[in-house]
Amino acid sequence: SEDFDAYTIDLNEVFKDSDSSLEFSVSGNSNVLVSIENGIVTISPTADWNGSEILTFKATDPSGESISQTVNFTVAPVADIVADKATVVEDTPTIIKVLGNDTFEGDGKVVSLDTNNGPANGTVSVNPDGSVTYTPNDNYVGKDTFTYVVTSGGVSESTAVEVNVTPVNDAPVAKDDIATTQEDTAVTIDVLPNDTDVDGDKLSIQSASVPEAQGKVEIVDGKLVFTPAENFNGHAEIIYTVTDGELTDEAKVTVTVNPVNDAPTIKVEAVESITEDAVSTDTVVATLTVSDTDTPEDQLTVSLENNSNGYFVLVGNEVKLTQVGVDAVNNDELNLKDLTISASVSDGVNPTASDSDSLIVNRVNDAPTIKVDAVESITEDAV
Repeated sequence: SEDFDAYTIDLNEVFKDSDSSLEFSVSGNSNVLVSIENGIVTISPTADWNGSEILTFKATDPSGESISQTVNFTVAPVADIVADKATVVEDTPTIIKVLGNDTFEGDGKVVSLDTNNGPANGTVSVNPDGSVTYTPNDNYVGKDTFTYVVTSGGVSESTAVEVNVTPVNDAPVAKDDIATTQEDTAVTIDVLPNDTDVDGDKLSIQSASVPEAQGKVEIVDGKLVFTPAENFNGHAEIIYTVTDGELTDEAKVTVTVNPVNDAPTIKVEAVESITEDAVSTDTVVATLTVSDTDTPEDQLTVSLENNSNGYFVLVGNEVKLTQVGVDAVNNDELNLKDLTISASVSDGVNPTASDSDSLIVNRVNDAPTIKVDAVESITEDAV
């Protein structure tokens, strides 16, 4: 086979002369190397040559008599393979046509892998057409090598493939977060510390959203600021997008909003005015509106404030005049020009809420009165 190991022939055994010693020569060796020393022929290959030559060996005795012997010398072809280089993109299996720069003089070549010299940072497999597929390890960037073997004509040759794995921008990986806050209380959430980027790129928050019924979210100094909707409690879900400047990923933040006992509210709405001498204990001077998102209205305590003079009484959600109040309104000496109604509400937990409103007392110009007091009697001739 091509590139065979040199071997020898002892011509002293092939040609014999009982009378004298012989001298040997060779001809016809154009492509193989032949040397003769002391009758020993050494035949060596010419690199990468294959084919046939007819070698003629000649033995001559001292008298000049000679005899020749021809040898049909055939060198079978084998694969001539050359080292390869390939560029592979990170995380991308790539077919490398390793036979493309190799030379063959015949069919029957078989490609295999040198398992003792496989790639350190990936895997490689042989395809039916003799090419190989190299797959780099996840996120690996840099150099790698492996050795492949070609067997042809009964002879195997091996060489190395140098692989250069070039980087690509890997997307960041955003991971879900949790947070807790109280009802009606904003919370700042730092979502980036558990998000990663295999390339080491600096990450930032590109966008964030939350259902309007749950609240609102803003990006402030690289963090999320979530403000629950008024009186909202339960679980809010924020969707945010993280970016490395080119690629993105999404994750969610589950915010537990703990309920708090909201203070009740009260609104006092007084009538615009009342008129002297046109009021009674059925006169409504104000209406109260009370609300509490956490406590039923029938469990709230509603009271009139600043009512030490006893002018008002609370009937349901209405404030009416008492008889004392009616008399005061009609009293010209008091001459009331306005009245202020104050009320408060308490749920027993939060501070008491209060409100007040005023109304005008329309005074009436009463007609003057006169009283004649006669003496009991007078006497004739005495006046």
